[in-house]
Amino acid sequence: MKKRYTINSFHLSHPPMSEEIGIAATPPQGRAHPHQAGRRSSPVFFLTAANVLSAVIGLVASVMTARWLGEASYGVMGVIWGVNATVLSFVDPRLTDLMVKRYYQPPPPGVELLRHRANVLQVTFISYFGLAVCAFLLGAIANLGLIGLFTAQPVKLSWIAAGAFTLSSSYLLNPLTQMHRLQGRFYFLGLTNLATTLVLSGTVLGWLYFNRSLDGFYTGSAVGAFTTTALFLTVSAYLWTARDRLPLFQRLHGPTLTQFKRNYKFLFWSNTLGYVKMGHRAADILFVGLLTNDQLTGVYKLARSLTDKLYYLFDATNQVYQPDFMQYLAAGQPTEYRRLARRLLSWAGLATGAIVAVELAGYPLFQHWLLAGKFAGSQAAVVILTLPLFLVLGGYLWIWPIILHHNLLRSFTVLGLSGVVAQYAVGWFLFTATGLPAAFPIGYLTYYLVLIGGALLQIKKLHPRWLPGTFYAHP
Repeated sequence: MKKRYTINSFHLSHPPMSEEIGIAATPPQGRAHPHQAGRRSSPVFFLTAANVLSAVIGLVASVMTARWLGEASYGVMGVIWGVNATVLSFVDPRLTDLMVKRYYQPPPPGVELLRHRANVLQVTFISYFGLAVCAFLLGAIANLGLIGLFTAQPVKLSWIAAGAFTLSSSYLLNPLTQMHRLQGRFYFLGLTNLATTLVLSGTVLGWLYFNRSLDGFYTGSAVGAFTTTALFLTVSAYLWTARDRLPLFQRLHGPTLTQFKRNYKFLFWSNTLGYVKMGHRAADILFVGLLTNDQLTGVYKLARSLTDKLYYLFDATNQVYQPDFMQYLAAGQPTEYRRLARRLLSWAGLATGAIVAVELAGYPLFQHWLLAGKFAGSQAAVVILTLPLFLVLGGYLWIWPIILHHNLLRSFTVLGLSGVVAQYAVGWFLFTATGLPAAFPIGYLTYYLVLIGGALLQIKKLHPRWLPGTFYAHP
């Protein structure tokens, strides 16, 4: 779904929700990694365990930050993040989708394979570096000009600069994470995920412990972002040059640039879908801040921060199983596709149900002891924002490959736009009618109902043989 620039600022890896890579348009030349479809339990278990542990660490950091800052300051932090994330969505052309396509395609005539792949990495990283700088500058400028619309509290320039730097650093790592994933380095991804979460959470909480204000939070965030980015860049360069023998530091070859330029249509619709995700998962906090106060914005942001941790389950599962879905599509094997989709659908239902039960039973104690009784009304928001996990893990994970493989990106983008409109309309109407903080999470859930429901109807009409279970009309 969306690239995951996480809302709590305690993680620098690549959306949750944005594992929407474009390898379907051109099937990969063989497997993207060495694991076979029947040997998935080990990497899935490791990634899930690493991601769950990272989520727990991030959860502790989010809870302690919320406790030490309080609703109002937490709301201001959410507004600063929302402006930066919105600007970043406008800047981002989603080049990782195109990078994946080009990496696995045959090289141009006269270019060696390793040279071609190194050139793809060079073009992508140089582009992302420039885009990250633009996102930093434009995010800071936008915050300076617009922050007064969403919060009445005075905001320091240092907070704005640190927030823009943290998010831009996370953005710069996206193509690196994507390439390690496609090369099958699941254990490396799990360990780096855990390491970056530990470093960033540790630096933030360390500064907050001695300075329990937004000054302490943003100082820790900036230091942690710089440290994790430098380490990840260094290790990635070593792996690609020493292990993969990619000539990364040779001069860029012209034909690779030409290949990138020929894909303007793909980039257009991919970028438009990025704007949809911006409206769904970045500007939503600004919408809450515009209609309410800092306290209610803080409640919504806390609920988003807590439930965003759940999508580590999606990340781990998607990183391992999406290549299988792509292979089944390319090989024309709908039976295997449906079998895997049904298994994930059942697992998603059990996981979501269990998490909701724990939230209903244990959240009052969590709020009383860990949040010191603050953030009243957040339980309902947390429970409602958990429900989309079923739709994402049990539906989106296998719907997205079908969308890509059958070139349905344009119609899927239109569905996403419709979902964003429904999200804001429902949230505004319910909040106007009731004044309850849960209105906006219900709007957030509405987005997924429109998107997933519309996609299922479209696939059932055009390509029903890929749909599992009751969605599939057997002949």
